[in-house]
Amino acid sequence: MKHILFIANSSIPVTGPENICNARQLAVLSQSGEFKIDLVTRHDNTTYYPSDDIEEYGIKLNSLYFVEVDNKVSIKTLWQHFRVWLKFGVVKAGYHWAFAALPLCEKLCLDNNYDYIVTKNACSYLIAYYLKKKYGIKWIASWNDPFPRELWIAPYGMGNGPENTKKCKRIIKIMKAADGYIYPNSRLAKYVNTYVQADEERIHIAPHVLSNVPVVHHYTTSKPIKLIHSGQCKAPRYARPLLQALKELIIENRISKSDLSITFMGKTNEDEMRMMEEEPLTGVVNLRTPVAYHESLKLLEEYDIALIIEAACEEGIFLPTKISDFMMAGIRMFAICPKVGVQHDLYDHGYISYFGDVLDVNSIKEALLKIVKDGKKLEWSNYKVRVPEKFTADYVVGEFLKL
Repeated sequence: MKHILFIANSSIPVTGPENICNARQLAVLSQSGEFKIDLVTRHDNTTYYPSDDIEEYGIKLNSLYFVEVDNKVSIKTLWQHFRVWLKFGVVKAGYHWAFAALPLCEKLCLDNNYDYIVTKNACSYLIAYYLKKKYGIKWIASWNDPFPRELWIAPYGMGNGPENTKKCKRIIKIMKAADGYIYPNSRLAKYVNTYVQADEERIHIAPHVLSNVPVVHHYTTSKPIKLIHSGQCKAPRYARPLLQALKELIIENRISKSDLSITFMGKTNEDEMRMMEEEPLTGVVNLRTPVAYHESLKLLEEYDIALIIEAACEEGIFLPTKISDFMMAGIRMFAICPKVGVQHDLYDHGYISYFGDVLDVNSIKEALLKIVKDGKKLEWSNYKVRVPEKFTADYVVGEFLKL
């Protein structure tokens, strides 16, 4: 059994996307019986969704430690950030958590014989970097998004060009010190590796998966075909291209208002919410109050198609965690995303049923027309989804055993 120190300052309670990613990985690893995990985290007060308890995920930890800090700007927090700079040679907003958590993590390393440290989120990498240098403990780095934030792919960030990497050279130097890297998909790994430049054998791919997703047992047999976007759709992700496509199809009489129904579980951008309230979309597009993550999976039973909307990136390097859930649930997916990217790859291989180019309203219109046409076929209710090997708990456990 491998003993891991897992440092993730956003994991519990499970209230947002980062927490969901980390909680899923903790669940799969701890349920396998192959790992003994000590988790160091904090109480995350950032709320995107109602909280899920770790019991909902089935996380079985060897030990759990919370380290708290005050995020309000004060003399105390400014002094803490100055000490962070003295200790690690780099400082950013929120990095005082790493300084506060370091004594605990150092004690745990002295008291235990860890096989390796896994770091998640921004500032946790500083702790592992320090412990690796001082004690020689193996460090596996993981970022669910490109890191540092300044190097996120546009329009989320400024991109990974030479000028931006130069500005972040101290952080990148620390990132390069890791013994291994684990990413949720290969396109994200390739993007980050343009500046980390790790050898291929040190890079591992392990999507964020769950092993207890409820299976959807039926589909709607009468109109309308029901689509659900189960999560917020905020800038730089926009629902407008989809809404415009739907609006035009109704005005052109190519579909009727009774053919499709689209539900957003959570708010979209303000102008899009106003658009939903206007004809001809009123009554066709609606909002639903967000619920805790596991509850949102159970609600898939009420819908026919799971909707995914990505930002208009030059390359789609993000793999939304719910894609694997939708596969496990056996529900069709409609991805509105870049025509080059992870989700389009899955569409090409038949894992995602429908695709619309996020930059092309006509492409989205064609996808909606195909959905309506397919819904009239006799075999509509016989849909079976294939699940790639990488989207299984066994595969993820196997990758972590290789580290």
